[in-house]
Amino acid sequence: MPVTIKDEANPDKAKTIFIARKNWFGLSQTDGAEYTPEPIPGFAIATALAGLGITQEPYAMVDGNCQGYAKPDKQVIAINPIASDPTKTTFHELAHCLLHDGAQLADSGELVRSVKEVEAELTAYLVSAALGLADGLDYSRQYIQSWMQDTSLEKVRFGKVYAAADKILKAGKAA
Repeated sequence: MPVTIKDEANPDKAKTIFIARKNWFGLSQTDGAEYTPEPIPGFAIATALAGLGITQEPYAMVDGNCQGYAKPDKQVIAINPIASDPTKTTFHELAHCLLHDGAQLADSGELVRSVKEVEAELTAYLVSAALGLADGLDYSRQYIQSWMQDTSLEKVRFGKVYAAADKILKAGKAA
């Protein structure tokens, strides 16, 4: 937390230091207008959510570094209201619901987290690129690289990633 310290002897001189705080608050505990992202031509996130049978709940984590989360077993996502790219984060969390529901993992066993994150971000990357949303693609490439492990790439189910991207794109197609 930034704290400004004023020099009583010399009021023109002040310095800012940063201190660690144990108790912070979440954005949901503040007041203000809700953020609404710019509409995507030919695509509606609300339509995609309904078409995929996935619901969105209010973001309930205090961790401001977490962009969003998914509960694939309940088909629920939540997006941090201060996410750097809420649209791409929505695609990422939708991918988790489509790809990582326990029932859908029966064919491949339990996936490690690194593979799940790579699959979800690859899906978000494909959907964003298909919709012409290029702003977050550099971040996506970095995110994918950060989750790559020695054996992650060979475990990624690319066919399922493409199918999930196709489902999201078709479900969100504006009428």
